[in-house]
Amino acid sequence: MNGGVISARNSISKTNAGASVASSTPAARGTGAISGLVTDAFTGKPVQNAVVSLLRSDGPDSVRTLTDARGRFVFTDLAAFTGYYLTADASGYPTSGYGSTGPGGSSRDFRRVPLADGQWVGPITIPVRRLGAISGRVVD
Repeated sequence: MNGGVISARNSISKTNAGASVASSTPAARGTGAISGLVTDAFTGKPVQNAVVSLLRSDGPDSVRTLTDARGRFVFTDLAAFTGYYLTADASGYPTSGYGSTGPGGSSRDFRRVPLADGQWVGPITIPVRRLGAISGRVVD
């Protein structure tokens, strides 16, 4: 995957689309990587320009990147850690996390991603679910 790459050591990342996404810098730098795909849960189609955040369970630090035209993302230069979480935000969808079984959800519903030094984990799929609405008329 070229472009769309974010390094845990960067404070600003460049993506395939050329957009920059600000991020805070996790303290440790390593040799691990996590990659994946954001898809529409109903159609299975990739979701372009979704903001994918990589969070640590031990603090507020996170890094973010945008998915490319094929819904792909990758985070590199990551330190070994047992408690990474991934979330995806896309226009028209509520925030979804890796392992979440429904729209929204809380971080306790998300699946942890353990990463060893030098390991590449992926592809991880994060499905996002559109919210729906029902309209009509009730008659008696």
